[in-house]
Amino acid sequence: MAEALDIAIEDYDALTRHVASSDHRMFAGNLKRWLRHLETDETLAPITKRLAGRIDFDEWRKSGLIQQNGMGLGQIKFPDDNQDRLSVQINLCRWMAEEEDNGWQFAHTFFSADRSLDRNIEDLNYKFFEPFSDDLRRHILRNARVIPASDQYVSLDHNSQGYADLISSIDRLTEALRGLNNYDDPDEKSQRLAELEAGKLLAQAPRTRLEALFHTLGIALRKLKEKTIDKAIDHLLDQAINYIILAIPTAAAWFAGLPL
Repeated sequence: MAEALDIAIEDYDALTRHVASSDHRMFAGNLKRWLRHLETDETLAPITKRLAGRIDFDEWRKSGLIQQNGMGLGQIKFPDDNQDRLSVQINLCRWMAEEEDNGWQFAHTFFSADRSLDRNIEDLNYKFFEPFSDDLRRHILRNARVIPASDQYVSLDHNSQGYADLISSIDRLTEALRGLNNYDDPDEKSQRLAELEAGKLLAQAPRTRLEALFHTLGIALRKLKEKTIDKAIDHLLDQAINYIILAIPTAAAWFAGLPL
């Protein structure tokens, strides 16, 4: 996984440099190659496709792009949420790559008052693409490192105290979450409960795939921890996360960046 990620990022960096150094004639073609890498590389594609699908781009464009009279005076209203912002930016790149003129025309409307087409692309890269590609790179690195390889298996010692503590902590968290009345999204609450219960069943199996455990128990614990619902729930989350890391040390990567 680490070697594949290193290669994917090396290619990402090279293709990013090609886009950033493009003139107006080369910009769309280089951007297409950059996007193709994001959407076809086995390590990057699951992350970037999920990210791109967070936002209805056509709906966002109705209110997110405000054109003004005058060159470079248009306004872009990006979402406040960082992942939603990245989603919009990926989709903007897709749109700009569709036609050779889209990039400089977009820059001319929102970023540049210069009449030179190459200068428009230069301003677009400096003000939009380079900061965005840096943010996307960080997002990829953070997320690629928490997704386990699909062919890894784990067997938990069902007779150990650590295993008993893990199962008990999942039970206590599930019960507390089920009884919580002020969860702001009932459907999301039901989803998290289902993930916790599925994760417990996987942990009780003699042998389970690590990726499946991550996408049930790992995702549920991480998403609940990010939400900060309730102090009592937060304490139970810390316990469950600590117990799963004790049982499966490599699971520490699942919770990278969280305050534990």
